[in-house]
Amino acid sequence: MKKLIVSSIIASIMLPATTFANNKQLNQGEVAYHNTFPISQSEAYDIFITNTDYANTVIMSNTIAGVMYGYLIKQKYPKMKFNKDYLYGSLIGQLMQESDMSSQLAQNFNPNDPDQLIHNSTYANILLQAGQGGPYQINDYSKRLPSAEAKELLVL
Repeated sequence: MKKLIVSSIIASIMLPATTFANNKQLNQGEVAYHNTFPISQSEAYDIFITNTDYANTVIMSNTIAGVMYGYLIKQKYPKMKFNKDYLYGSLIGQLMQESDMSSQLAQNFNPNDPDQLIHNSTYANILLQAGQGGPYQINDYSKRLPSAEAKELLVL
């Protein structure tokens, strides 16, 4: 766990400035995502700014959730071997893959409000509709999902 936190801190704070699409240079605390490799000068990408209270909350809550995910896998399949760093970071990676961290997440996130959603209310309502996979868009296609007219959600 210490290795993961240290590598996350280094990745978000200590990386040197890097030049990306359209010769835009990343500043300290910026993470580019939704990109492909090798990065081309004309590619569009999104930037997540890590040095804010809401970003710290998103990063830490997803890291803790990743550790809990690993714990549950270990409990269910004790002999299974997996790369802990990769697994623990997979939830924040999936959230970044499925979300625009600058417009879909609540920028005015209050870490002291336990009832506040991480996503802004408009986007949260879309994600939590019947047939959607939640903020991580994890859909279980082995089950028939209810139609949009269903009054109850299918919990996976």
